[in-house]
Amino acid sequence: VDGKKSMRVRVADELKVEAQEDKDLVNIGYGFVKRRESCSSSSGIPGEVLVRTGRTNILDALQGLVPGLTVSNGRAVIRGIGTINSSSDPLFILDGVEVPSLSFVNLNDVERVEVQKDGSIYGVKGANGVILVTSKHGKKK
Repeated sequence: VDGKKSMRVRVADELKVEAQEDKDLVNIGYGFVKRRESCSSSSGIPGEVLVRTGRTNILDALQGLVPGLTVSNGRAVIRGIGTINSSSDPLFILDGVEVPSLSFVNLNDVERVEVQKDGSIYGVKGANGVILVTSKHGKKK
């Protein structure tokens, strides 16, 4: 399937085969589901939309595009501040790998960002929400 997450195949009478990737999929951390079948609160933003904001930082570009996300001084808060002593920083996942921040990621390399308010599949680390970043990958010609 050439690296696609989903595939729709249509076979016509002329023996022409057409394959398309479903663009309305949500990354839930351990797989992909259709947005209408997802039961968690999440927002998916394509990389092109982030680049059009004119910002250079992913978190700054997400400001105003994701309901409930507050960004100030380079820190993001998705679910509010729980206690004074614990951190309210979300978990950052870049292509399936946990990273301490997203400040090193170039916006032009981002394919899609998924912001989840419920990061329960990541345990206590995802309690403050999760920001999943999928980067663009090289493609064969």
